[in-house]
Amino acid sequence: MSRTKKAAGAPKNKESAPDKSAQLQELLNSVNPEDLAAFLEAAGGATRGPEDAADLFDEFISACVEGDMDDAEREDFSHSLIDALVDVRIQANGGDRAARRELLEICELVEGAVEVEDLAVDDLMLLGRVMIEAELEAPEALKQAVVAKLQDQPAVGAVTALGAGLAELVEKSGLDLFGAHEQLRKTFALFPSEDALRCLSEIASIGLPVMGGAIAGFALHKDAALAQAALGNLARRAQDKSRDRLLARMRPWLPPQRQEWVDAAMKTAPEIGGAAKTNVKLHKCYASVCDATGARTLVAAKKEGAKFQAALFMLSEKGVANVIVSDPMSKHELDLLLHGASLAAHLSEVKLPLLLLILSLALAENLAAGTLPPFELAHAAETFDFPPLAPESSTPAEIVDRLLSEFPATGAGQDALAAADALAAASDYTQDWFEAGPDIDDIFAKVKGKKRRAEAVLKSYLPGRRDFWARQCALTALSLHAENPVDPVWRALAVVGRDLAAGAPLDEIPLMRIIAEQTVENYVAS
Repeated sequence: MSRTKKAAGAPKNKESAPDKSAQLQELLNSVNPEDLAAFLEAAGGATRGPEDAADLFDEFISACVEGDMDDAEREDFSHSLIDALVDVRIQANGGDRAARRELLEICELVEGAVEVEDLAVDDLMLLGRVMIEAELEAPEALKQAVVAKLQDQPAVGAVTALGAGLAELVEKSGLDLFGAHEQLRKTFALFPSEDALRCLSEIASIGLPVMGGAIAGFALHKDAALAQAALGNLARRAQDKSRDRLLARMRPWLPPQRQEWVDAAMKTAPEIGGAAKTNVKLHKCYASVCDATGARTLVAAKKEGAKFQAALFMLSEKGVANVIVSDPMSKHELDLLLHGASLAAHLSEVKLPLLLLILSLALAENLAAGTLPPFELAHAAETFDFPPLAPESSTPAEIVDRLLSEFPATGAGQDALAAADALAAASDYTQDWFEAGPDIDDIFAKVKGKKRRAEAVLKSYLPGRRDFWARQCALTALSLHAENPVDPVWRALAVVGRDLAAGAPLDEIPLMRIIAEQTVENYVAS
């Protein structure tokens, strides 16, 4: 199981766990909506190489086997593992082939440890927690081992007994319904689906008041059986207007079958705000440009008294991927967060209706991709008193047509179109656009030479990605237009997006040639 170790060093002691504002600061600096630690790099701090994560996992497993860590050291080590794993995930999502290989090696290390080593249940659960905190799926072998070990513990027993203890612990912790849901979600992620279902059923049967809203959040869980069980339990509970309000918010985000389960669970028909208004005193809203993976970030900030609060929405090509609502903070702290975000990805100040439109477009992407937004989206919507959010399935061509309708007589000639193509290709916002992943690896394994590889990407790969890049252009133009309607860059991107959506030959669009060339450069560099 063990690998050849590199000098990773022991994890450093942390004086205290990071507070929520510090976590948000890391999140705000992430180009990718699922990346939690890009602030470290943006702020100039030292970052780990991807190999350090596997080293730390190997060291942790060895320390668990030898039993030479106390509780404080385990806590320290877990923080180091999470930080390292997040760094690798950021690099992998950004197209780093070495980081993708490192993630596979980490999974193999964990699976090997489960199979070969006799790890205690606490060690197994901590390994799983580390992966879950880093937004990665715990291996199925690890989940099975956790359940098997729990059943061998006389003081814990079956998973259902653990569920009862967890419910009591959450109630005593004083967490609100969103915090309670997050604790349940992360715990259930340690179990196979059928055991998570049994644990949920046990918690739901206890009937604690705080658990009603927390259980409602499982309407958005990726496991349909878990969602059905949660909503079925709510259908048998007494009327709760605040819980029904949450269900009403989430209903449009769900596929038809789950909407039926929600309808059965609701006892009232609550109203949720006006068409495009909020009673909250908004400070500012922001929207970022798209990165190479389709990731973009939205920020909403509000003021209440002397304090500010922010909601960060992290979007991917598959829709709303992650949301975090900060604790109240000072104006200085908010400014630091926004400054960090601007270092990682260009932010445009936008009005609330546009932020809501971009969220609605992302929700349509969720439905199209078969993914579901996180329950924290409902938390943000409630905190900021958003009106109802429904999926908006506008195509790239429709988005672009609405933008370009402001200048109907501009840019129709061939010279103007050529100038727009050149401007889009030379824009700072498109210089990190490229393709990466196993399909690109396969192409480049067969084709050698930079020029031939770029041609192969342009002719054999990018045609299948036409809609993706049309949407990239349209969404980036949407944000830039809100910042400065007379800036020619947004319009150039809109024109390219229109041409892509209309089926124009890719080899006649300079931006697509640039993307093909940058794909080769990224592959060589990684």
